[in-house]
Amino acid sequence: MCGFTISSQKNVEISEILKCRGPDNFSKIEFDDISFNFARLKIRDLSDKSNQPLVNERYIVSFNGEILNIESLKKQFKISGEFESDTLFLIEYLNKHKDELSLFDSIRGFYSLVVYDKKNKNFLIARDYLGIKPLYLEILDEEFTLSSVPTRKFHKELNSGNINKLITYRFLDYKTKNEIFDGIEIPPGFNKWLSLEEILNFNFINFNNNYENNVFSKFNKIYRKKNTKNLFENIENKLIDAVNINLISDVNIGIFLSGGTDSSLLTALASKEIGNLNTYSIIYKDYKYDESSFQDIISKKFKTNKHTFEETENSYVESFSNASKFSHTPLLIPNYVSLFNLAKEAEKISKVVLTGEGADEIFGGYYVFRDILRYQVLNLIPSINISLSKKYNQQKTFMNDVNKKYLDELLPTSENFNLYDVKSISDVFFHERNNYLKGLLGRADQMTMGNSIEARVPFLDQDLVREVDKLPMNQKVGIRKRKKILHEIASKYLPSEIIERPKIGFSVPIVNWYSQKSELYNLFNEQINNNSSLHELFDKEKVKVILKKAENDPDILENVIFPIVAVGLWL
Repeated sequence: MCGFTISSQKNVEISEILKCRGPDNFSKIEFDDISFNFARLKIRDLSDKSNQPLVNERYIVSFNGEILNIESLKKQFKISGEFESDTLFLIEYLNKHKDELSLFDSIRGFYSLVVYDKKNKNFLIARDYLGIKPLYLEILDEEFTLSSVPTRKFHKELNSGNINKLITYRFLDYKTKNEIFDGIEIPPGFNKWLSLEEILNFNFINFNNNYENNVFSKFNKIYRKKNTKNLFENIENKLIDAVNINLISDVNIGIFLSGGTDSSLLTALASKEIGNLNTYSIIYKDYKYDESSFQDIISKKFKTNKHTFEETENSYVESFSNASKFSHTPLLIPNYVSLFNLAKEAEKISKVVLTGEGADEIFGGYYVFRDILRYQVLNLIPSINISLSKKYNQQKTFMNDVNKKYLDELLPTSENFNLYDVKSISDVFFHERNNYLKGLLGRADQMTMGNSIEARVPFLDQDLVREVDKLPMNQKVGIRKRKKILHEIASKYLPSEIIERPKIGFSVPIVNWYSQKSELYNLFNEQINNNSSLHELFDKEKVKVILKKAENDPDILENVIFPIVAVGLWL
């Protein structure tokens, strides 16, 4: 796990944010008037021979991530030799199969990479199929930069409607994000050799539409498969294998344990392979959503070495600004800061953590899956015609009608946002995977790498996801039950009180802290009254009026005022 910047601009150096992604080694080389900067976090093969950029007589390789199935890939592509690192393997693969990119369909792991071919003067640009690792392209005055971190700026021509859309939905599709922020986020699943001219003329919108249509077509074909023989057993075995392959490391591995089904199941499976497994949990003392009792159940059952971080108002406020530095977009969700602090705690012992991201999107864990399925069933009645798109978009916004009215007063827009088209429950799975999940993966990557720690996501293992996608819909979600097959698997390993507990999400006591009129109260008022950059986007006096109303309305505080403050701290 690392970070890199490759640029044709002059005097490009390794930024402080990039250094946090890889503090173990910093390297820079220049070739053909292109600078290759690399910051390495040593996870596998801790020797200096795997430092990057890795150079041979033809290629310069910059690779961020992990290829976890090197041994099977060697057999598949008939490559001999011992490779201590994935980058050394990539070099050998390119030597033998330069123009054959089918490798990327077979990699288990997560990555973004850029390879420069010194002979042909072109670039191989690739990103894993779900976008677990970041990669950005920025063009300025006929010069390019490919990087693990963006410039973190709004477009100069940004309009109020775009900011309104960002705060309304928080997690956006790639097309919309690239209308709001500088730089182009390379789409997931991209892998192609590009000339310098093609990079400078990269058409994100056309490519992204083709990508989504291609993925959507494959996705719906998969859902038509009805053969479920041995499917339950296959998925359980794939999940066990996914956890085991993600335990490959030359440094200490731990798990972020929330006490929910997903992280608890990861703990159960990983503890079979690692004794005294380190788990890291966050608690909020005297908060109604505190999950420490569930964390204790799992830790005791699987004999883990439990590490607990108690988030307080003080620790939260102290880290808010620092966490914002590492985020590629404003921290519009309160739990980003707490995840940053949990990673800071984990980094004292572990360089790698497993997290439960992806389980809800792949297995159908959110209430929106169940709700849209119910509406779809009701639409079978001839006299009923419920718009699934409208219902889905309503559930994906963070705004009720009152809050939206306040936001529209601050940020006038003529648009009636309806970002996502939904005709059936399969569309919900598609949008959750290709939009909402991307926000969660960005959160996990940025908040952990800001503390020089690698987050791995076993539920998004490529082999596991492909197997789960074969499930007919009624095996994933029902009108009463969510995440059906995963709960069935989990029941073999976890106590019933974990599986049957209500889903509450990662909640932070923002309202409780603010009502005490102490540190968080002071931070909010300071930003709203004195942040001149924020005043360029929002009318100060109008925000102050809404802030006054928020003192008696927790929903306004969390869903209007908090994101405004988050934008201010990010600017």
